[in-house]
Amino acid sequence: MDKKRISFFTVLMTILFVAAAAASGFLYLKNQELSKQMDEQKIKDDEAVETLQRELDESDGMKLKKKIIESMEAGKTPVEMLRDVYDDYVVYVYGGKYHFEKIDKTLPLNELNPEDFKFNDEGDLEYYQNGKVKSHKGIDISKYQGAVDWEAVAGSGVEYVIIRLGYRGYGTGAIQLDESYEENIKGALKAGLDVGVYFFSQAVNEKEAEEEAEFVLENIKPYKINGPVIFDTEEVAGANGRINNITKEELTDITIRFLDTIEDNGYDTMIYANLNWFMEKLDMSKIKEYDKWFAAYTTPLYFPYEIAMWQYTDTGSVPGITGNVDVNISFKTWDK
Repeated sequence: MDKKRISFFTVLMTILFVAAAAASGFLYLKNQELSKQMDEQKIKDDEAVETLQRELDESDGMKLKKKIIESMEAGKTPVEMLRDVYDDYVVYVYGGKYHFEKIDKTLPLNELNPEDFKFNDEGDLEYYQNGKVKSHKGIDISKYQGAVDWEAVAGSGVEYVIIRLGYRGYGTGAIQLDESYEENIKGALKAGLDVGVYFFSQAVNEKEAEEEAEFVLENIKPYKINGPVIFDTEEVAGANGRINNITKEELTDITIRFLDTIEDNGYDTMIYANLNWFMEKLDMSKIKEYDKWFAAYTTPLYFPYEIAMWQYTDTGSVPGITGNVDVNISFKTWDK
């Protein structure tokens, strides 16, 4: 190969090398630029996300502050304020602690509108729909109300009465008939009132629950009642009640055994308890098919699940009864 050809080849290779190097450098710089742009975009995206999250947090914070201020200005208690803030939970105080239980929205829910409850001129709570009263006034009594003038009660606007049939002693465990049961049920039926009965239970197992149910059935058999037979389950305050320390599963099974035994004999049933007891001691998913009688002496009504009756005061006044009496509002009837 002559010198001219070698020189040409050398020049060509040099040009190609320089071109490749330049291209490589260009690509490197381009990649660097793209990488820089991507990093800058990521920073912008991250900042946007952080800004959005901060705005959302501030928005939630403002909503929270607003709810707290509104509750406090309305003079609400701390637990009422928490209920406003945590409206997806049942908030209650039990055992000296605040409890937050997520509302199970697969269960039948309370659809009563708090704004549709009104006290009438006589001081009775009523529930309205489309301007018409859709609730029913009732009372529940036991031996502690003494002698009752049932004609006066019936003439006062009371539609039904729930009479204590009996109870099991929270200490002894003995079953007793309420001392005024016979007198009360005869007088209420004669006055034309709708009548139901309740039994204060302290059963600690299903066998005892069935025993209580059989006792109730035996003592309502002579009478034609059209109201519900109610299982009254509640904590014995300030005493060592037999059922105070049994488990939720145990009490739920006991409750169901009593109710099913009564229903198998053709009677309507219901469960009586307050908020704490329903939440702490009864499995709501297992008793969803049974009517509930809810006890709470403050308004507005606070209970997330469907109820058939509400005992809204224990200091009511009714003609024919001396002293205080429990007054109830029901959202159904038990005509038979």
